[in-house]
Amino acid sequence: KPTGSYPVFFDKGDARIPSDGKDVLEIIAESYAAGNFAAAAVECYSDNASDDVAANYALTQKRADRSKTDLVKLGMPEGAITAAGSVQSIAASFLSILCA
Repeated sequence: KPTGSYPVFFDKGDARIPSDGKDVLEIIAESYAAGNFAAAAVECYSDNASDDVAANYALTQKRADRSKTDLVKLGMPEGAITAAGSVQSIAASFLSILCA
């Protein structure tokens, strides 16, 4: 029963979801459809692709929104998913999906 946190890593400065990230989204959508959890929180963190904090935030929000859009396309209801970018920076850019 896949509940918990699932990371998706992005290429630096890129908002496209990598193929292994798409696999993670499919697993999450299938698990939701099976009734294993009721909601997913998508949180994206910056890799400081730019020195501009606003640009980094915009990139993280774009990544989170794309992930939410893909989860909806995979059958999850929009209302069951929250998506938020973050200005918190770390060494790698990633998106964490918490399912509960």
